[in-house]
Amino acid sequence: MKRTPITISPFFKNLGVPQGEIIEDYTRIVFVTGQVAMDEETGEPCHVGDMRAQMAMAVDHVERVLKEADMDLSNVVHYFIYTTDVPQTYAHLDVLAKAFGDSTPTGSALHGVTGLYAPGAMFEISAIAMD
Repeated sequence: MKRTPITISPFFKNLGVPQGEIIEDYTRIVFVTGQVAMDEETGEPCHVGDMRAQMAMAVDHVERVLKEADMDLSNVVHYFIYTTDVPQTYAHLDVLAKAFGDSTPTGSALHGVTGLYAPGAMFEISAIAMD
């Protein structure tokens, strides 16, 4: 797969996040549904009140789904974030930067919502991956 990032704004360039991306020569697409920090047996939210921990756990779940498809985070070309606390999410964006490393995908707008699947859940991420 060939990836060519497109960045036209100095603001986005300073963030290290492309505004668009051309994807060529791919063979498969995986759509990862919204992942949250939850106990896999009970569905109860984990790390209630800890945005950083919820973000890290949700991204870990994305990685685990991708592993089942013989992919990893470097295959993610786009993700969607839903959060109940936009300022807290912005304060911990380094969690995403660390997870994605040099393969930072084109992220969509960060969506502030009044609630997620259960009280205490603050962060959800879904993704599109290609190889």
